Amino acid sequence: MATVSHSPSDGLAILRGLLATVRRAARRWVWIEALAWVGLCGGAVFWALLAFDWAVEPPPAVRGILLVAALAGLAWLLWSKLAVRLATPLDDGQLAMIVERGHPAFRDSLATAIDLGPRPHPECDPVLLGRTIDEAAAVAPQVDVARLFRGGSIRALALAGVAATATIAGLAVARPAVDDV
Repeated sequence: MATVSHSPSDGLAILRGLLATVRRAARRWVWIEALAWVGLCGGAVFWALLAFDWAVEPPPAVRGILLVAALAGLAWLLWSKLAVRLATPLDDGQLAMIVERGHPAFRDSLATAIDLGPRPHPECDPVLLGRTIDEAAAVAPQVDVARLFRGGSIRALALAGVAATATIAGLAVARPAVDDV
């Protein structure tokens, strides 16, 4: 039988700290993913509009309409990929389930501790709940928060967004008078 090394409230503080770290990481990944999509789509739209402009040489009104449409598309992308996702609250219970999916060593102790810890159910044995909180708190330091996110795909998307943006910067440096053509 394991001995309790700290009070259940200490264990809950450890678990809430873990979930706060996961919440910050999730928000950071939302920012990275949204900005990468904007960079990638912005680069694609820039090159498509530039190619269309050079091939067709549309009148200024058509250029303006295309530019407004492109900016509206990028604004929608920022709204849907960034603003809406950042406005969505990340509930502790939901985060606990996500962490447990990525770290089976919790064996449902994290979600149970988060759901029942602050306000134990009258039918819940407080000693058993204390053990569950202790078990979850013991596993918490082993959690690799980065493993919870699609690190490889987000890094690839971020690299593509930076590359797309860099091509525009490269054109501006190599041919600064391109807008005069």
